[in-house]
Order: sequence, then C-alpha cells, then structure tokens
Amino acid sequence: MSSLVNLKVLHLDNCKLVTLPPVVLKLSNLQLLDLGRNKLISLPDKLYILKNIKVLRLRFCELGTVPPTVLKLPQLEELDLSWNSGIHLPDGLSGLTNIQVLNLLRTNMSTFPPVVWRLTQLEWLDMSRNPLQTLPAEVGQLTNVKDLNLSYCQLCTLPPEVWRLTQLEWLCLRNNPLLALPGEVGQLINVKHLDLSECQLGTLPPEVWRLTQLEWLDMSWNPLQTLSPEVGQLTNVKHLDLTNCQLHTLPHVVWRLTQLERLNPSSNPLQTLAAEVGQLTHVKHLNLSHCQLTTLPSEVCRLTQLEWLCLRSNALQTLPTKVWQLTNFKHLDLSYCQLHTLPSEVRRLTQLESLNLSANRLQTLPSEVGKFTNLSHLNVDGNPLTKPLSAVCSQGITAIRQYFEELERSEEKLSRVEHP
Repeated sequence: MSSLVNLKVLHLDNCKLVTLPPVVLKLSNLQLLDLGRNKLISLPDKLYILKNIKVLRLRFCELGTVPPTVLKLPQLEELDLSWNSGIHLPDGLSGLTNIQVLNLLRTNMSTFPPVVWRLTQLEWLDMSRNPLQTLPAEVGQLTNVKDLNLSYCQLCTLPPEVWRLTQLEWLCLRNNPLLALPGEVGQLINVKHLDLSECQLGTLPPEVWRLTQLEWLDMSWNPLQTLSPEVGQLTNVKHLDLTNCQLHTLPHVVWRLTQLERLNPSSNPLQTLAAEVGQLTHVKHLNLSHCQLTTLPSEVCRLTQLEWLCLRSNALQTLPTKVWQLTNFKHLDLSYCQLHTLPSEVRRLTQLESLNLSANRLQTLPSEVGKFTNLSHLNVDGNPLTKPLSAVCSQGITAIRQYFEELERSEEKLSRVEHP
C-alpha cells in the first residue's frame, strides 16, 4: 500500500464494484477517480477525506441521484454523471463552487435542473442527447462557459440569452430542428468550433460569416441549396463540412480559404470541380464522394499536403496523371468510380495505408500494389479481376503480395531459360 500513497489517478471503471474499496480512502494524493460502469455503486460517507480529488467520473452507474457524499467535495472541478438515466441533481450541488466541467450526456432530462445555473464557474457543459425541447433563459447565467454541447436535444428555438454567452469557443447544436438562426449568433465573437449539422436550416444569417475566429464549421445535412459568398470572410477556418447540403456549386471564395485542412462537400450534386481547388495547398483531408463528378481538374495535383482523399461513387473513368505524384497519401478511396485501369505510377504512393478500389472495372492490378510496405487495407471487391484472380484478392493484401512475388520469380526463371 505504501507504494501507492502518491497515486494521483485511479481507474476502477467496469470493475463490478458495489462499494468503494476502503483502501482507496487511504490514497490521500488522489486527484482523479474513475468509477464508471459500476452499477448502483455505493460511495462511503468518508469520501470527503480525499481532499485532493478534482475529477470524479460516475458514468453508466445507474444512479438515481447524486450520492450525498459527492456534495462534500467542494474541491471538485470535473463531475461526470453521463448515462445515468433520470438522475436527480439536488440543490446541494450548487455548493461545488469549483466545478468547471459537468457531463450530463444522455441522462434523460426533459428540463434543465435549476441548480446547474448556479454553477457559475462552469466552463464545459454537455447536455447532449436529452429531450429538452426548450432551453430556459437562465442559461445566460453561465457567463464563463466556453464549451457547450446541446446536440440531439429536440430544440426548436434557442433563447436570446444563448447568444450572450460571449466566452463560448465551442458550440454544438447538432441534430436539433431549429429551422433558422437569429442574427444574434454574431455576438459569439470568440467561437472557434460551431456545429450546425442536421438542423433543418435552409439559410444562415449573414452574421455567421462574421464569426472570423471560426476554425471548425459543420453545416452538413442542412437543405441550404446555396452557400453565400460571404463564407469567404472565414479566413481562419480549417475544417469545413458541407455534406449533403443540396449544393449544385461552391462559390469561388471557398477556394480562397487557404487555411483549410479538411474540406467535405460530399453528397452534393456538384458535377464539376473548379480549377481553383488547387489553391487549397494546406488541405490534408478532402471528401468528394457522391458528387456526380465525371472528371477531376489537373489542379488537384497541387494539393501536395493531401493525406486522405475520397472520390467514392463518382463516374470517373480516369484520373489526372499527376495525381500519382501526391506522395503524402495515406488513405485513398476510389471505390465505385468506373475505373478500367490502375497505372503503374501508383508505386509513388509509398505512404499508403488504406486503398479502396472496390466496385470498379479493373481486370488487372499493377505489380507495384504488392510492394506497398505500409499498406494494411486493400479492397478490390467487385472488380472483374483476372490478374490476380478475385480468389487471391479475397485473401487480403498478404496473398496479393505473395502472388506478385511468385509471378516475378516465375518471370525471372522464364527469362533465364529464354536468354541463357
């Protein structure tokens, strides 16, 4: 036991505990205690003697209320009560005046417990996946909150007080039937991460484009149809997700967002991609799947930082030759693309870890495929392959390597016979 006296972090999650082992109370330097996934665990009254505990995790414990002994830990800075359906938050919780992080994910709350508004030091609050439907004006009392997750809360509107939380840096409103956002969203001048996905938004107020601190913006699965040219004001944005927004074109100013590292306009009927895409020289992750593309502009070859490219389900019979010069590729998805051949230049993609060629029209694979030393996933299902045969390919990348190695040895032997 003496060897554990300085222990600061203790994970006892999913240990089938019904009570806390008495020995834990002797760990006076403990700062983080994780008791998650211990159903109906009982906490001792003397838990308060652990005066250094700052983080307590009780997720998935089937608790009906916050254990009274927890209310005697005023030094707590983080409390995780997530996945405790129907848990009651007593008024005494307001005595935890140092709480900065509170996780109430999926606790089946239909209303916000009033005690939460009195935790004015909160900086991080997760209320996601609770059937709230409405949010009280008291949310405005959380003036220090920087990270607020209200995803999947069935919210149709938000009170004006939300937009006055000017310290917010991270706001997730994913999957709420909001239909519209007010212009007051522009008051969130410090927001860096904004998730508006799956919100039934047909338009966005121009104030959104004035949130110039934004680095991460998700507008996916909204029926936008058009994207305002004012998006070009978001010069700091690094992540832009426009999946399934019913867009037929992207405004040219998108290509001026030169800080972009991740761009996802997938599942939009774009049909063509502008040559200006080559200006996004910092992009590492590009998803163009299901965009009804028949060609790629050669300027794609300027995206020399690309590590992840998905072109799935586009009618691409060929790719620009210089694509094979993008040697930083780690993940390349060309599935369902009507490709007839894979050129030997693929050998240049020496960093490849995953290559999806499924459901194309390939009859042969170049032997270079068998020489990728980093490749751990190769999918060629659904191709009329004869070299190697589909039966070989179905056995995985190791079998494909062996096939080409044996083929090379056979060709060498044949060459020595023909040219002794």
